[in-house]
Amino acid sequence: MIPPPVTPTRPLRLLLASSEVHPYSKSGGLADMVAALAKALGRAGHHVGLVTPLYRGIREKFSGVQWFDYRIDVPLGPDRAQAEVWTVQASENLTVYFIYHPEFYDRASLYMEGGSDYPDNARRFIFFSKCVTHLARYLPWQPELVHVHDWQAGLVPVGTIITYSAETPPVSTVHSSSVFGLTTKPVVEPAPSMLLTRMPSYMDFAFRFPWRFKTATLFIE
Repeated sequence: MIPPPVTPTRPLRLLLASSEVHPYSKSGGLADMVAALAKALGRAGHHVGLVTPLYRGIREKFSGVQWFDYRIDVPLGPDRAQAEVWTVQASENLTVYFIYHPEFYDRASLYMEGGSDYPDNARRFIFFSKCVTHLARYLPWQPELVHVHDWQAGLVPVGTIITYSAETPPVSTVHSSSVFGLTTKPVVEPAPSMLLTRMPSYMDFAFRFPWRFKTATLFIE
């Protein structure tokens, strides 16, 4: 028997994350579903933030997207990577936070080109997951729960646990069980200084199926 839905006794502060959000970016149903969920939560009175990459053409098409006085600097392998944050008030109680990093997201398509995945998709979406984790911790309005969607944000639940002991509890939804973010090479190397994720070595097991962004699925199963 399916239990009845639990109705919160007060508005919640929620942070969602998705690699695509309608009408700003879209390759399939994920964009529609996440956008509809975020708007519904806002209409219900919750404070909702939604994190997504700032892809090519978004600022030109949507004039309401504005620069947010906030920068992100996170470790990525042996180096560091930075991003600006842009925002738009998309609907009632809903703010979209765009991750601006042209090297990763200013491209002709979201995930692939010419029928082939971008070879640096692992780096692109590990970085995205790290940005989401950073915002979950440091946004002034202090999200109470992080809800991430599909493999592109699949490392966020682990990141929140590793970086600050899940003070903001993570929830993960897998929309397509046939797509797990295959990469062409390992994202975890034996030497900690070479990790793209920069996660502790004991997390190595989470990436051996084989080299898929299946971490969130493992944790909720």
